[in-house]
Amino acid sequence: MYHPMKMLFKYQSSLYQESLVEQQQKENLVLQILVLLDQEMSCIKQLICHALQNQIQKEILFSQT
Repeated sequence: MYHPMKMLFKYQSSLYQESLVEQQQKENLVLQILVLLDQEMSCIKQLICHALQNQIQKEILFSQT
């Protein structure tokens, strides 16, 4: 026998499940982006530190001559 309410509930339930999966995928993407940004910031910090160390070494060398 055909039960419209039962069919509607199943349809809504499947939509809800799909939206949960999509939400989880979006959250995972955001987390991946945050990890990549954190790694990039670490690289930038290292580059800045190396540049500062090189500048300090140059200044020390120039001050000794």
